[in-house]
Amino acid sequence: MSKPEHDYGYGFNETNSIRIVWCIDDVKDMSKNMELPIKLTDDDCMDILSIVDSQHDASIGVNWNTIQWAIESHVEKNLGYPDHWDTAAKTMRS
Repeated sequence: MSKPEHDYGYGFNETNSIRIVWCIDDVKDMSKNMELPIKLTDDDCMDILSIVDSQHDASIGVNWNTIQWAIESHVEKNLGYPDHWDTAAKTMRS
């Protein structure tokens, strides 16, 4: 038997498991959908993915709602924007 091409670590690979990846572009796409009045940096996005990784509910998993929640959490805590994105976005565009 040949060695698996993808090693996920801890003995997991494509012969015995799957891997689902969320990336910076996913976070940026969600932030655009949320109409944030700011542009997230790659570092912001990695911080957000770290929040998702460490604080998501394992019984639910990671989905667009958890990505949105992590963005809101990061922005409110670190960038000081309100949790009413639509109102803030409209104000910023005016």
